[in-house]
Amino acid sequence: IWLFEPRRSSPVKHWSGTNEYPAWHQNKLGSTLNAFAHYVHLFSQESTVPADLQTATVVNENGEGVQVLFDVMSHTLNGLSGVGDYGKSGITGFLKKHECGNRCHNL
Repeated sequence: IWLFEPRRSSPVKHWSGTNEYPAWHQNKLGSTLNAFAHYVHLFSQESTVPADLQTATVVNENGEGVQVLFDVMSHTLNGLSGVGDYGKSGITGFLKKHECGNRCHNL
């Protein structure tokens, strides 16, 4: 995160927490990130779930505001991905709390 801090000029938007996965069905970016978490779980053969998804707006080289995803954590089957990895219980928590929206169904 310290590499990103000098470029961050806007507040951070938290889309999920370490063990919280709110539904963002009415928000394009939020529902996309929910589907991303679901996709990672499926693509990893159910061994990984991204957590603590957060974004901030950064001005790119063209002067446009773009959303940057940063400081992502994960839960993995072996629980060794880093601080905050709750292992199987983190993955199980995601599966219990995640609500599929249209973007998930379109995977």
